[in-house]
Amino acid sequence: MSASDRQKVLQKIDESRDQAIGFLQDYLVARLPEAPSAARTVTAAIGFLARSNGRLPIAALAPELGTTSRTLERLFRREVGFVAQGLRPGAPIP
Repeated sequence: MSASDRQKVLQKIDESRDQAIGFLQDYLVARLPEAPSAARTVTAAIGFLARSNGRLPIAALAPELGTTSRTLERLFRREVGFVAQGLRPGAPIP
């Protein structure tokens, strides 16, 4: 087998492997249960904060998510490991 043909075969094997892994990943993700409420709330908060470049105050964000500022801070600390203020531009890295 020529070096060129060998390279083509190896490339096809890699492509097939990537497709198989992608299929398996999609299958497994589809079988996962819905994320717990706390994780969904924090994920939504991160989305709001990202769209506002971290400038949206927690006091304004919490009611949008159906919670209080204190509860949102607790959820953030539990789910992410630091409070939401750590996402603001210029904030020290936690």
